[in-house]
Amino acid sequence: MKLLLKIVLYFFLGLVVLFGLGLVILSTYGGNAPEWKKQVEQMASSMTGKQVAIGDLTNARLFPNILFDGKNILAMGGIGEGRALPGQNVMVGTLQVSIPFWSVFVGSPAVQHLLIENVVISGVDDFLIDFARIETPENQPPRLRIEGEFKSEAFYIQMNLERKSGGYGAGPDTYLEASMDGSVIEGRARLSGQDVIVEPLQYIINDTSFNGAMTIAGEDGYQLTLKRQDTQFLDVKTIASSDLVISGIKGVSDPMAQVILTNLCLVSHTNNLSVSLYSAEPEIISCVEEEPASGLAIEETENTDTFVEDDVVE
Repeated sequence: MKLLLKIVLYFFLGLVVLFGLGLVILSTYGGNAPEWKKQVEQMASSMTGKQVAIGDLTNARLFPNILFDGKNILAMGGIGEGRALPGQNVMVGTLQVSIPFWSVFVGSPAVQHLLIENVVISGVDDFLIDFARIETPENQPPRLRIEGEFKSEAFYIQMNLERKSGGYGAGPDTYLEASMDGSVIEGRARLSGQDVIVEPLQYIINDTSFNGAMTIAGEDGYQLTLKRQDTQFLDVKTIASSDLVISGIKGVSDPMAQVILTNLCLVSHTNNLSVSLYSAEPEIISCVEEEPASGLAIEETENTDTFVEDDVVE
Protein backbone atom coordinates (compact mmCIF):
# COMPACT_ATOMS: atom_id res chain seq x y z
CA MET A 1 0.00 0.00 0.00
CA LYS A 2 2.82 2.41 0.86
CA LEU A 3 4.45 1.61 -2.48
CA LEU A 4 1.19 2.34 -4.29
CA LEU A 5 0.80 5.66 -2.45
CA LYS A 6 4.37 6.59 -3.38
CA ILE A 7 3.71 5.79 -7.03
CA VAL A 8 0.53 7.90 -7.00
CA LEU A 9 2.35 10.74 -5.24
CA TYR A 10 5.24 10.69 -7.72
CA PHE A 11 2.77 10.52 -10.59
CA PHE A 12 0.95 13.66 -9.46
CA LEU A 13 4.21 15.44 -8.67
CA GLY A 14 5.32 14.64 -12.21
CA LEU A 15 2.10 16.09 -13.60
CA VAL A 16 2.61 19.27 -11.56
CA VAL A 17 6.17 19.63 -12.83
CA LEU A 18 5.11 19.05 -16.45
CA PHE A 19 2.24 21.49 -16.04
CA GLY A 20 4.58 24.12 -14.64
CA LEU A 21 7.03 23.59 -17.48
CA GLY A 22 4.16 23.96 -19.93
CA LEU A 23 3.24 27.34 -18.45
CA VAL A 24 6.85 28.48 -18.62
CA ILE A 25 7.03 27.45 -22.28
CA LEU A 26 3.74 29.23 -23.05
CA SER A 27 4.97 32.39 -21.36
CA THR A 28 8.05 32.46 -23.64
CA TYR A 29 5.88 32.68 -26.76
CA GLY A 30 5.45 36.36 -27.46
CA GLY A 31 6.80 39.50 -29.04
CA ASN A 32 6.87 40.49 -32.69
CA ALA A 33 9.66 38.42 -34.25
CA PRO A 34 9.02 37.47 -37.92
CA GLU A 35 8.91 33.74 -37.09
CA TRP A 36 6.37 34.29 -34.32
CA LYS A 37 4.34 36.57 -36.61
CA LYS A 38 4.03 33.74 -39.15
CA GLN A 39 2.79 31.38 -36.43
CA VAL A 40 0.23 33.96 -35.25
CA GLU A 41 -1.01 34.36 -38.84
CA GLN A 42 -1.38 30.59 -39.16
CA MET A 43 -3.32 30.35 -35.87
CA ALA A 44 -5.59 33.26 -36.88
CA SER A 45 -6.22 31.66 -40.29
CA SER A 46 -7.16 28.37 -38.66
CA MET A 47 -9.57 30.03 -36.20
CA THR A 48 -11.31 32.34 -38.71
CA GLY A 49 -11.37 30.15 -41.80
CA LYS A 50 -9.70 32.96 -43.74
CA GLN A 51 -6.19 33.59 -44.96
CA VAL A 52 -4.92 36.16 -42.46
CA ALA A 53 -2.00 38.52 -43.15
CA ILE A 54 -0.69 40.91 -40.47
CA GLY A 55 1.00 44.09 -41.65
CA ASP A 56 2.45 45.32 -38.34
CA LEU A 57 2.64 43.13 -35.26
CA THR A 58 3.52 45.02 -32.08
CA ASN A 59 3.02 42.14 -29.68
CA ALA A 60 1.28 38.78 -29.34
CA ARG A 61 1.46 36.15 -26.63
CA LEU A 62 -0.45 33.23 -25.15
CA PHE A 63 0.21 33.46 -21.41
CA PRO A 64 -0.70 34.75 -18.84
CA ASN A 65 -3.08 36.61 -21.18
CA ILE A 66 -3.92 35.76 -24.76
CA LEU A 67 -2.85 39.10 -26.18
CA PHE A 68 -2.73 40.58 -29.67
CA ASP A 69 -1.68 44.09 -30.69
CA GLY A 70 -1.35 44.74 -34.41
CA LYS A 71 -2.20 46.99 -37.33
CA ASN A 72 -3.11 46.66 -41.01
CA ILE A 73 -4.63 43.18 -40.85
CA LEU A 74 -6.21 41.52 -43.89
CA ALA A 75 -8.42 38.41 -43.71
CA MET A 76 -8.91 37.12 -47.24
CA GLY A 77 -11.48 34.74 -48.73
CA GLY A 78 -12.86 31.69 -46.97
CA ILE A 79 -10.87 28.54 -46.25
CA GLY A 80 -13.71 26.42 -44.93
CA GLU A 81 -17.46 26.22 -45.41
CA GLY A 82 -19.94 27.62 -42.92
CA ARG A 83 -17.67 30.45 -41.83
CA ALA A 84 -18.77 34.04 -41.34
CA LEU A 85 -18.55 36.25 -44.44
CA PRO A 86 -17.39 33.47 -46.80
CA GLY A 87 -15.36 34.72 -49.77
CA GLN A 88 -15.24 38.31 -48.53
CA ASN A 89 -12.13 40.17 -47.49
CA VAL A 90 -12.03 41.97 -44.15
CA MET A 91 -9.53 44.79 -43.59
CA VAL A 92 -8.76 45.99 -40.04
CA GLY A 93 -6.69 49.08 -39.30
CA THR A 94 -6.04 48.35 -35.61
CA LEU A 95 -6.74 45.31 -33.46
CA GLN A 96 -5.90 45.15 -29.76
CA VAL A 97 -7.34 42.40 -27.56
CA SER A 98 -6.39 40.84 -24.24
CA ILE A 99 -8.13 37.76 -22.78
CA PRO A 100 -7.04 36.12 -19.50
CA PHE A 101 -5.70 32.67 -20.44
CA TRP A 102 -7.66 30.74 -17.84
CA SER A 103 -11.02 32.32 -18.73
CA VAL A 104 -10.98 30.47 -22.06
CA PHE A 105 -11.49 27.18 -20.20
CA VAL A 106 -14.54 28.19 -18.15
CA GLY A 107 -17.01 28.37 -21.06
CA SER A 108 -17.42 32.15 -21.08
CA PRO A 109 -14.14 33.97 -21.79
CA ALA A 110 -13.62 37.36 -20.16
CA VAL A 111 -12.18 40.13 -22.34
CA GLN A 112 -9.88 42.48 -20.46
CA HIS A 113 -9.19 44.94 -23.27
CA LEU A 114 -10.63 45.39 -26.77
CA LEU A 115 -10.04 48.03 -29.42
CA ILE A 116 -10.81 47.57 -33.12
CA GLU A 117 -10.51 50.47 -35.56
CA ASN A 118 -11.16 51.14 -39.24
CA VAL A 119 -12.86 47.94 -40.43
CA VAL A 120 -13.84 47.60 -44.10
CA ILE A 121 -15.56 44.56 -45.64
CA SER A 122 -15.26 43.99 -49.38
CA GLY A 123 -18.58 43.62 -51.18
CA VAL A 124 -20.41 45.80 -48.62
CA ASP A 125 -20.49 49.25 -50.20
CA ASP A 126 -20.26 52.46 -48.17
CA PHE A 127 -19.68 50.61 -44.90
CA LEU A 128 -17.04 51.44 -42.29
CA ILE A 129 -16.63 50.56 -38.62
CA ASP A 130 -14.79 53.48 -37.04
CA PHE A 131 -14.22 51.60 -33.80
CA ALA A 132 -15.40 48.79 -31.57
CA ARG A 133 -14.18 48.95 -27.99
CA ILE A 134 -14.92 48.13 -24.38
CA GLU A 135 -15.79 51.25 -22.41
CA THR A 136 -16.01 51.68 -18.64
CA PRO A 137 -17.87 54.97 -18.05
CA GLU A 138 -18.07 56.22 -14.49
CA ASN A 139 -21.24 55.24 -12.59
CA GLN A 140 -22.45 53.14 -15.53
CA PRO A 141 -22.15 49.46 -16.46
CA PRO A 142 -19.20 48.52 -18.69
CA ARG A 143 -20.22 48.20 -22.31
CA LEU A 144 -19.16 47.22 -25.79
CA ARG A 145 -19.70 50.14 -28.18
CA ILE A 146 -19.42 50.10 -31.96
CA GLU A 147 -19.60 53.21 -34.13
CA GLY A 148 -19.38 53.59 -37.89
CA GLU A 149 -21.00 54.76 -41.10
CA PHE A 150 -23.28 53.00 -43.55
CA LYS A 151 -24.59 54.63 -46.73
CA SER A 152 -23.26 57.98 -45.40
CA GLU A 153 -25.37 57.60 -42.23
CA ALA A 154 -23.72 57.34 -38.82
CA PHE A 155 -24.70 54.37 -36.67
CA TYR A 156 -23.85 52.99 -33.27
CA ILE A 157 -24.46 49.72 -31.45
CA GLN A 158 -23.81 49.18 -27.78
CA MET A 159 -24.46 46.43 -25.28
CA ASN A 160 -23.90 46.26 -21.56
CA LEU A 161 -21.29 43.87 -20.19
CA GLU A 162 -20.82 42.16 -16.84
CA ARG A 163 -17.66 42.29 -14.76
CA LYS A 164 -16.07 38.87 -14.61
CA SER A 165 -12.91 37.57 -13.03
CA GLY A 166 -10.14 39.31 -14.92
CA GLY A 167 -12.30 41.08 -17.47
CA TYR A 168 -15.73 41.69 -18.98
CA GLY A 169 -18.28 39.55 -20.80
CA ALA A 170 -21.88 39.38 -21.93
CA GLY A 171 -24.43 38.30 -19.35
CA PRO A 172 -27.36 35.93 -19.87
CA ASP A 173 -29.71 38.89 -20.28
CA THR A 174 -28.03 41.94 -21.83
CA TYR A 175 -29.29 45.45 -22.56
CA LEU A 176 -28.81 46.29 -26.24
CA GLU A 177 -29.18 49.61 -28.06
CA ALA A 178 -28.64 50.60 -31.70
CA SER A 179 -29.31 53.70 -33.79
CA MET A 180 -29.08 54.69 -37.45
CA ASP A 181 -30.69 57.39 -39.58
CA GLY A 182 -33.00 58.57 -36.81
CA SER A 183 -34.16 55.06 -35.85
CA VAL A 184 -33.46 53.64 -32.39
CA ILE A 185 -33.75 50.02 -31.27
CA GLU A 186 -33.60 49.06 -27.59
CA GLY A 187 -34.13 45.68 -26.00
CA ARG A 188 -32.93 42.79 -23.87
CA ALA A 189 -30.79 40.27 -25.75
CA ARG A 190 -30.21 36.66 -24.75
CA LEU A 191 -28.78 33.53 -26.33
CA SER A 192 -31.04 30.59 -27.13
CA GLY A 193 -28.93 27.81 -28.60
CA GLN A 194 -27.28 29.36 -31.65
CA ASP A 195 -29.87 32.16 -31.92
CA VAL A 196 -29.88 35.66 -30.44
CA ILE A 197 -33.32 36.72 -29.21
CA VAL A 198 -34.07 40.39 -28.51
CA GLU A 199 -37.23 40.58 -26.40
CA PRO A 200 -38.78 42.82 -25.32
CA LEU A 201 -37.78 45.14 -28.14
CA GLN A 202 -38.68 48.78 -28.75
CA TYR A 203 -38.27 50.27 -32.22
CA ILE A 204 -38.58 54.06 -32.39
CA ILE A 205 -38.68 55.77 -35.78
CA ASN A 206 -39.80 59.31 -36.59
CA ASP A 207 -41.14 59.66 -33.02
CA THR A 208 -43.39 56.61 -33.52
CA SER A 209 -42.84 53.71 -31.13
CA PHE A 210 -43.29 50.00 -31.89
CA ASN A 211 -42.93 47.03 -29.56
CA GLY A 212 -42.07 43.48 -30.43
CA ALA A 213 -39.31 40.90 -30.68
CA MET A 214 -36.47 39.91 -32.99
CA THR A 215 -34.70 36.59 -33.52
CA ILE A 216 -31.29 36.55 -35.24
CA ALA A 217 -30.39 33.06 -36.44
CA GLY A 218 -26.86 33.56 -37.76
CA GLU A 219 -26.57 32.66 -41.44
CA ASP A 220 -30.27 31.74 -41.51
CA GLY A 221 -31.25 35.40 -41.21
CA TYR A 222 -33.72 36.98 -38.82
CA GLN A 223 -37.39 37.42 -37.96
CA LEU A 224 -38.86 40.69 -36.68
CA THR A 225 -42.35 41.15 -35.22
CA LEU A 226 -43.67 44.63 -34.38
CA LYS A 227 -46.85 45.90 -32.78
CA ARG A 228 -48.17 49.47 -32.68
CA GLN A 229 -50.46 50.31 -29.76
CA ASP A 230 -50.99 46.58 -29.05
CA THR A 231 -52.10 45.95 -32.65
CA GLN A 232 -50.13 43.63 -34.91
CA PHE A 233 -48.30 45.85 -37.40
CA LEU A 234 -45.46 44.06 -39.18
CA ASP A 235 -44.02 40.56 -39.35
CA VAL A 236 -40.81 40.19 -41.40
CA LYS A 237 -38.40 37.33 -41.98
CA THR A 238 -35.57 36.74 -44.42
CA ILE A 239 -35.97 33.99 -47.01
CA ALA A 240 -33.83 32.35 -49.64
CA SER A 241 -34.08 33.35 -53.31
CA SER A 242 -37.65 33.04 -54.55
CA ASP A 243 -39.46 33.17 -57.90
CA LEU A 244 -42.67 34.35 -56.19
CA VAL A 245 -41.72 38.00 -55.69
CA ILE A 246 -44.83 40.19 -55.63
CA SER A 247 -43.31 43.67 -55.49
CA GLY A 248 -40.51 45.85 -54.24
CA ILE A 249 -40.60 47.84 -51.02
CA LYS A 250 -42.48 50.66 -52.73
CA GLY A 251 -45.34 48.24 -53.28
CA VAL A 252 -45.97 48.01 -49.52
CA SER A 253 -49.02 50.13 -48.69
CA ASP A 254 -47.89 51.62 -45.36
CA PRO A 255 -45.20 54.40 -45.58
CA MET A 256 -43.85 53.60 -42.11
CA ALA A 257 -43.48 49.95 -43.03
CA GLN A 258 -41.58 51.03 -46.15
CA VAL A 259 -39.05 52.90 -44.01
CA ILE A 260 -38.59 49.95 -41.65
CA LEU A 261 -38.17 47.48 -44.52
CA THR A 262 -35.67 49.78 -46.26
CA ASN A 263 -33.56 49.92 -43.07
CA LEU A 264 -33.74 46.14 -42.66
CA CYS A 265 -32.65 45.57 -46.25
CA LEU A 266 -29.69 47.92 -45.83
CA VAL A 267 -28.52 46.36 -42.59
CA SER A 268 -29.08 42.69 -43.47
CA HIS A 269 -27.70 42.89 -47.01
CA THR A 270 -30.39 40.44 -48.17
CA ASN A 271 -32.48 40.23 -51.35
CA ASN A 272 -35.89 38.88 -50.35
CA LEU A 273 -38.19 39.23 -47.36
CA SER A 274 -41.44 37.58 -46.36
CA VAL A 275 -43.66 40.43 -45.16
CA SER A 276 -47.01 40.37 -43.39
CA LEU A 277 -48.66 43.76 -42.79
CA TYR A 278 -51.56 44.07 -40.34
CA SER A 279 -51.77 40.26 -40.02
CA ALA A 280 -52.45 39.83 -43.74
CA GLU A 281 -51.13 36.85 -45.68
CA PRO A 282 -47.35 37.10 -46.14
CA GLU A 283 -46.01 38.44 -49.43
CA ILE A 284 -42.51 38.10 -50.88
CA ILE A 285 -40.90 41.53 -51.12
CA SER A 286 -37.70 42.31 -53.00
CA CYS A 287 -34.97 44.44 -51.44
CA VAL A 288 -33.63 45.18 -54.92
CA GLU A 289 -34.42 48.74 -55.95
CA GLU A 290 -35.81 47.74 -59.33
CA GLU A 291 -39.21 46.15 -58.84
CA PRO A 292 -39.33 42.84 -60.73
CA ALA A 293 -42.30 41.69 -62.73
CA SER A 294 -44.47 39.18 -60.89
CA GLY A 295 -43.29 35.60 -61.25
CA LEU A 296 -39.70 36.46 -62.24
CA ALA A 297 -36.79 35.09 -60.24
CA ILE A 298 -34.57 37.46 -58.34
CA GLU A 299 -30.87 37.07 -59.06
CA GLU A 300 -28.49 37.60 -56.18
CA THR A 301 -26.26 40.64 -56.58
CA GLU A 302 -22.63 40.87 -55.63
CA ASN A 303 -22.63 43.15 -53.43
CA THR A 304 0.22 52.95 -33.15
CA ASP A 305 -0.35 52.58 -30.52
CA THR A 306 0.87 49.94 -28.08
CA PHE A 307 -1.59 49.53 -25.27
CA VAL A 308 -1.29 48.76 -21.59
CA GLU A 309 -3.70 46.16 -20.30
CA ASP A 310 -6.59 47.55 -18.30
CA ASP A 311 -6.76 47.03 -14.57
CA VAL A 312 -10.02 45.28 -13.82
CA VAL A 313 -11.89 45.51 -10.58
CA GLU A 314 -12.51 42.02 -9.33
